[in-house]
Amino acid sequence: MHPIQSISNPLILNELKTFPLQAVIWGIIDGNNQGELFELCDKSILILESQSSEPFVFIAGPLSLKGIEETIAYVSRFDYPMIYCQPKYHAFFLNKQFDFLLRVELQLENPPGYTHIQNDYTIEPILTFGVLQKCQGFKDTLNRYGTFEQFIKYGKGYVLREEDRIVSEAYADYIGGGYLEIGVITHPKYRSLGFGTKIVTYLTKECLTQQIIPVYSCHISNRNSISLGLKAGFSISKYYVLMVPNVGNTLGKPLLGWIKDNPEWDI
Repeated sequence: MHPIQSISNPLILNELKTFPLQAVIWGIIDGNNQGELFELCDKSILILESQSSEPFVFIAGPLSLKGIEETIAYVSRFDYPMIYCQPKYHAFFLNKQFDFLLRVELQLENPPGYTHIQNDYTIEPILTFGVLQKCQGFKDTLNRYGTFEQFIKYGKGYVLREEDRIVSEAYADYIGGGYLEIGVITHPKYRSLGFGTKIVTYLTKECLTQQIIPVYSCHISNRNSISLGLKAGFSISKYYVLMVPNVGNTLGKPLLGWIKDNPEWDI
């Protein structure tokens, strides 16, 4: 595999538009977020979210067994790479000791109205390094954008305060292609009190005023996060699978049947 600066193949670009996590993909391609582009040995394209021990990885284009082996060798340096590719290739990742990770994506169904905030609380944008430094998402945000200046230029974030204490935070974890992937963190002492819903609703309204499509997604096991998204006016639009290492699942009959029908894949 070798690094590339951009993607010019229209077939690859069109395929990427069908993937989940659009804000992540185009945020990396457009240079808003930290990431790398590679061409694999079979001419397929790999997009890697860098600066994370648990990066998203996207593969588009006709993928060969050699390309899969090349991918696995490269991402083995990370603790928990999460790979999205066409489902027909899942069997070969499973055979290499990868497993399924199910995620859910929620699209905005009910545009938010007025966000009522109690008198003792305020919502403000993250505009200074000092404010971001006090946030629980400080390190992840800097890793995602590279520098605070990049975050101010390409990102978006808000905090809900009770006097000097930051109660809840909502971020544009990624912005790209006209989409925004929402991230939210609430202080443990203030959870289940509706503050996460309020800050997400506020960020959502800001997205709409700038004609950015907000998207909310998380692992299917994160029931609290899904509930928050639903309360904030989102509805479940799709489920999708990422391939992840070392969880210990086994091959199912449909996947084994696909292997049988593709004998050129000698595994």
